[in-house]
Amino acid sequence: MRTVGDAIKKVQALLGDPRGQWVKPAYVLPLMDVAYSTVYINIKNASAKNLCGIVTIPSVPAGTTSLYPWQNATAVPGASPVAENAPAVGLAGGTGAGAPNPQPVLQGLYDPIEIWVKPAGSAPWQYSRLNGPRDTLPHLDPSFFGNDTFGPRMYFSFLGNQLRITPVNADLDFEVTGRFGAVPIANVDQLLQGAEDMWVPVVFETACLAGVERSNPQILAGYQSRSTAAQDNLIAQLIRGEQGNPARFQKMSREGGMIAWFWGV
Repeated sequence: MRTVGDAIKKVQALLGDPRGQWVKPAYVLPLMDVAYSTVYINIKNASAKNLCGIVTIPSVPAGTTSLYPWQNATAVPGASPVAENAPAVGLAGGTGAGAPNPQPVLQGLYDPIEIWVKPAGSAPWQYSRLNGPRDTLPHLDPSFFGNDTFGPRMYFSFLGNQLRITPVNADLDFEVTGRFGAVPIANVDQLLQGAEDMWVPVVFETACLAGVERSNPQILAGYQSRSTAAQDNLIAQLIRGEQGNPARFQKMSREGGMIAWFWGV
């Protein structure tokens, strides 16, 4: 998996500036962020299953009604990820909604699948699953909850891109499984996530955006074509890897059924 810095070097080479005299990180990072998000959208449309991640948020304060602070807080460049498979690579764990800077471990969340909860600091076997998602959250008496039965009586909703939860009168640890979009590019040490070869279409797409000012339009058109081809190949690879052998119906058979062919056989 390549870092943003590795991808920038490839962009510099494609645009004839291997020394980085004008294709500097400060100039190219915002353009690469746009390119990265564009490629991510195509992958989401084709194989959203691949974009799932599991994120842990420890010690959420009692009375918290929304996990939005962990979706929208300021990133800490160079910090460690919460978990090995957490989508928010380069971001540290949650530090509490009342802290000066809750960490955006849920940044990019667009589809929460399930949420598990337990008393803060308790053993993993005490995790229980929240109910939901719901369109509205019920009003419950927080004092009704026992020490290890939060999940069965808690609910979550995802409205207006905000993840909301039933508040309780105890500090909690959360484990959120969901689908995530592209994490904004903040520094050159960040990994390009989503797929091992994500850097290929991102490099060509960034070269197209950055090269408009100085390069030959025909060259950029060629780069755009290569970006599209790389995205198509990447999407096909993800579909094969995540969805087994999906059938593609080809034509009607003589018996009136469909003749199908399968990827991977």
